[in-house]
Amino acid sequence: SDQVLFTDDEGQLQKVDKVRVDSATYDEVKYTLRGGRSTGSKTGAEVISVTYGDAPRVYNEGPQNLSRESYRKAVSDFDGAKNAVPDHAREWLLEYANAKKGEALAELGKYEDAIRSFEEALSANSKTLVYDEVQLGLARCYVALKQWDKASAAADALLKVGETAKRPVWQAAASRSLALILVA
Repeated sequence: SDQVLFTDDEGQLQKVDKVRVDSATYDEVKYTLRGGRSTGSKTGAEVISVTYGDAPRVYNEGPQNLSRESYRKAVSDFDGAKNAVPDHAREWLLEYANAKKGEALAELGKYEDAIRSFEEALSANSKTLVYDEVQLGLARCYVALKQWDKASAAADALLKVGETAKRPVWQAAASRSLALILVA
């Protein structure tokens, strides 16, 4: 089963678990409670994170290898996760695996490959919950390649979506990224 972590009206951290996430975008997360008798939703501004219970084992190893700075192994893990996706799997795995693979490739200095991976994450779902990671990753790669206009466009896209989706953390990250681009 899946889990949705969110903030309530008083700003307190809450969770809904033992659910199946039916759809997840930066605008809204919709879920069905265990047994399928009732549904619920949270706005993108309320959602802190979504944890999926059906991730293949190889996918779960990828983030661990990223944090250990074992970037080549992480790339392999995320490729393996994409190849292990059963036909019934949800698109979330492709979004996350491509975003995280892009992060690992960027750490290896393979910026053009990383850009392709980030773009694959967006093509799976243009309103992915990892939109911030994807746009910041794109901006970082474009800065490394000295493609300033593209770097600025990626950070600006995140800034606009952060405003629309009422995600101030995304807006702050985009502003920091734009400032770094100006300095570079």
